[in-house]
Amino acid sequence: MTIRVRESRLPSSLIGRVLFFVMSLSLGSFLNPAANASTIPSAPQYVDAMAGPTQVAITWDAPSSTGGEALNYTARVWTIAPPTTSPVFASCSTTGLGCIIGGLVSGTNYYVDVIAANSAGTSGPSAMKSISPGNAGSPPSNVTAMSDSSGKVTVKWSPSTSLGIG
Repeated sequence: MTIRVRESRLPSSLIGRVLFFVMSLSLGSFLNPAANASTIPSAPQYVDAMAGPTQVAITWDAPSSTGGEALNYTARVWTIAPPTTSPVFASCSTTGLGCIIGGLVSGTNYYVDVIAANSAGTSGPSAMKSISPGNAGSPPSNVTAMSDSSGKVTVKWSPSTSLGIG
């Protein structure tokens, strides 16, 4: 602990009282560990998952309650929708608000959720998202855009011939 003393113009009768008050504030959290106790965080919010051919990019927002600490997150990918006793298919852990998980099979259904943890424990899971990685279809063809004298733009195209999978 560091105590910094500055020059004071307080009467000597008050200096002892002020020093006691400052020391009480500084030591209060050391003497009362419950004041520093963290709580289990709530579940991460607004989970989003965007699948590519063999991977998924997962993002989320921090929980409404962090429990008073920095959090570690684990995004989990399942092959059977939670709740389940089946093992997690793949996961990533981070202190950030997103990660990418690879090794997925195109055309397979997966389920994603995220949990948060601190020293007090682990949150419940976020809302689950369903994904199905796949190959993108071909883009539309014969794309044209024309504007009229009022500034209105009309875009026309021919539909894709390959819709992809996933």
